[in-house]
Amino acid sequence: MEPQQGDISSYHNIKINDIVLWIDVKIFCMKVIKNAYLWLDKVECTQTFQENYANFARRYPNRIPPYIIGLPIIG
Repeated sequence: MEPQQGDISSYHNIKINDIVLWIDVKIFCMKVIKNAYLWLDKVECTQTFQENYANFARRYPNRIPPYIIGLPIIG
């Protein structure tokens, strides 16, 4: 339901007939972000995290030559 269709602010994480999961996107995203930070606090000093993070995506503010020229990119 789109916001202009009525007040749906109190609906989140509701299953309907085991087919539909109704979530509030803002609440969902805030929970994912919060829990990602909690997870990171637990693992960021571990050897496994350090090894894998070294190969994870990075922001390249200018480019990744010769593939992308002149634009900031995450890759």
